[in-house]
Amino acid sequence: MSELKNFPTLCFLLLTTFYLCDTILFVQISERGIEMAKKKNQKNNRKKPNKPETAETKNTGIKPDAAENTAKKETPVTDSENNKHETVSETESAQTPEQAQAVSEQTTTEPPPTKKKKKRFTFKNELQAILLSLAIGFTVCFFTPMDTFLGNQRDVGVAAGNIIKLLLAASGVVSFVSFAILNLMLAIHKRAFRFTSSIFLGILLAMYSQMMFMNGRMVKITGDATTYAEKSSENITNMVIFCIIALIPTIIYIIMLCNKKSSFTKLLRGRAVPYMSAVLIVMQSFGTFSQYQKNGIMKVDESKYNKFLSYVDSFNFSKDKNVLVILADRLDSVWMNNLLEEYPDLNELLDGFTFYPNNVSCYTNTFPSLPQMLTNNMYDDSEWSEYISKSWAGNTITRKLHDNGYKTSLVIDNLTTFETYEQIADQCDNIRTDGEYAEINYTGEGGILPTFMDFSLGKLSPYLLKAKFLDGYTSDFSNKFTTANNNIPGRHPGGIGVDSDYGIYEYIKEYGVDNSCDRNMFSFVHMSFAHDNDKRVASIYDGYDNSDPDASPSLNETIRGSWEILATLFDKMKEKDVYDNTTIIVIADHGHPPAEIEIYEEDRLDSPNVASLLIKPAGAERGPLKINSEAELSNEYFPASVIEYAGLPHDDFGTSYNDVMNMDTYPDRFFHVYFFHSARDVENFMTYKINGDALDLENWKIIERHGEPADD
Repeated sequence: MSELKNFPTLCFLLLTTFYLCDTILFVQISERGIEMAKKKNQKNNRKKPNKPETAETKNTGIKPDAAENTAKKETPVTDSENNKHETVSETESAQTPEQAQAVSEQTTTEPPPTKKKKKRFTFKNELQAILLSLAIGFTVCFFTPMDTFLGNQRDVGVAAGNIIKLLLAASGVVSFVSFAILNLMLAIHKRAFRFTSSIFLGILLAMYSQMMFMNGRMVKITGDATTYAEKSSENITNMVIFCIIALIPTIIYIIMLCNKKSSFTKLLRGRAVPYMSAVLIVMQSFGTFSQYQKNGIMKVDESKYNKFLSYVDSFNFSKDKNVLVILADRLDSVWMNNLLEEYPDLNELLDGFTFYPNNVSCYTNTFPSLPQMLTNNMYDDSEWSEYISKSWAGNTITRKLHDNGYKTSLVIDNLTTFETYEQIADQCDNIRTDGEYAEINYTGEGGILPTFMDFSLGKLSPYLLKAKFLDGYTSDFSNKFTTANNNIPGRHPGGIGVDSDYGIYEYIKEYGVDNSCDRNMFSFVHMSFAHDNDKRVASIYDGYDNSDPDASPSLNETIRGSWEILATLFDKMKEKDVYDNTTIIVIADHGHPPAEIEIYEEDRLDSPNVASLLIKPAGAERGPLKINSEAELSNEYFPASVIEYAGLPHDDFGTSYNDVMNMDTYPDRFFHVYFFHSARDVENFMTYKINGDALDLENWKIIERHGEPADD
């Protein structure tokens, strides 16, 4: 994003510099012109002295020059009826006595000229109102949310046309409302109009400055707790700066009122507001266009709107052989160790399992970790869409199992793991169709418009106000963008989050599991698990203290609730006699988020990043949880291990967990730190080689930076 922000910032600085130079030059020219005009008037006054008034002109109130002109026009006229001669003016001879008297009175006592009443609804004022209204409407409702959309299209899952037309409509409505308010102020008084314009412009400039220069500490929307609402020195300073910027135009306007005749006031009045509004519109237009050039528009499979993945098949097991994989998103091995200490009852819950804490993922994020695990295709730095398409077309786990008689079921994220249902249709047996076309939820609860308005205001507001708009959102925020028929039992919402986790719990609790599958079964279920804090999930565990309705659960309490979902599943499997004949793997796609790199921009990890791995092989002896800290494992071995546990040859999938544990010497493991900025911008930050215990950071060595060899 830094490259994108530099362009509009440069434009802003250049245009502002040009404006200031133009202002200074105009003031200098204006003051010079006024000074020269004064000197010319003084010179003319010295050359043309005033004529003295005579008694006649003084009495008549006519200036000397006017008196001379009047005298020239006088002619003698003889009155034939009275035989008297008197001199009258040509004008008076044609007037009645009453008219003559009125003219005489006007000549002697002429009133001062009255000032013309200035019009308020002028082109200049209306242009200012239009430009300022457009700047407000499009900044809040189009440019800012479009920047969010273009950079996060894979998380939205709705076609761009549905987003763009809605944002344009919202921009038009907000612009019209702003225009109406400004014209109402103009109808009241011109000063009310200018004062309101100053307030609007100040808030607009403050929001733009916040978005461009002061949002460096914003974090991704994952559901994790943020520090936005904390009254820290950084947040308070940010609020003060925001308020100062917002007040600057109003302060300048007040100064102008106190100095109405200054050249600076005459220059800025009627020019500053429309100029700055136009500059903001132009700059943000360039920024949005740059985002479009950088990310393009992703094609969305609209069949996703009425297709879904069903839990019904996912929890229908065979009486012969099954492999069940639970992906526990972000369940770091260190967190799991801490959880076992805090909740020792987990040892009994994990009946027959072995915990392998010395396991690492291949990548830092769900993408590309999860696609690699399911497709056995290591990420090659290509665009998301290209990599996903190529990976699912290859020799995947599900294709191998499906071709060898297994029924395969996937409950996965349709935003990061696959792009279209066609990509997985020939290797996934739990795709269902609603039969009714799901409608787009534009303005309803959790719909596109309210969500993107919250995101927009969250980016434009200071940190102390961001929580009011962004708190409560999780990584599955787009699940409600389509109004699907959620009354269908076992319907997976599409995105992975606390809603989908709780949906799995409700389905298992109401419908349980089945044992009527006529083929061996492979089921893969992605759960949010350690990704988000959620009170509903935490409350599933009976030991959760729910006495305070306003209290938020800790991450450990949420994870414990997630394990309780699995405890319910395991109990149902035991009731149907499919627990012992099922290999169950609980595995994390990656460990804790590397905040030291992603947020604090450090150049290396400051703690080990390890991914939990727990395995209960089919036929394993019942008993409390066992822990094997010696085995040096990796998610790279996951595909071959699944094929091996399914009872099939796994040579074409590489090394399995059991292969590694039977080796005399453990092989080196590799961990790639990636930044997924957008679908077309995935940054290969660094690569670690791990030799020895992964829980000891001393065994982690950087061997590549940005794809180039490194030795630090």
